[in-house]
Amino acid sequence: MDIYFGFPDDGINLLYFYPLKYGDSEQVGQHDYLPYKHISIGRFSTGDLAMSLLEDTYGHIYFYYSEVELNFLSSSFTAFVSGLIDYADEEE
Repeated sequence: MDIYFGFPDDGINLLYFYPLKYGDSEQVGQHDYLPYKHISIGRFSTGDLAMSLLEDTYGHIYFYYSEVELNFLSSSFTAFVSGLIDYADEEE
C-alpha cells in the first residue's frame, strides 16, 4: 500500500487504522506515554497516529514515535483522510 499524507519522500506512509467502534482496539489499553485524553488511532511506517479528545483540540491528529512528543498533523480526522494520496495509482 502506497498511501501517504504528503509526499512519499517526507510524508506519513499510512499502514492501517485501529478499529474504534466497539472498543476492541489499541486505544483500550492506552499507552502510558500518550498525554491525557489522547488515543492511538493507527500506525504509519515508522510510528503511530493519535487523536486528541481535549475540548480545545478535539479531533486534532498527531503523529508520534514511541515516547517522544506529539507532532501536529491535521486539525481533524476528515482533513487527515482528505489529505491522503494513493501513489500506487500513479505507478500503474
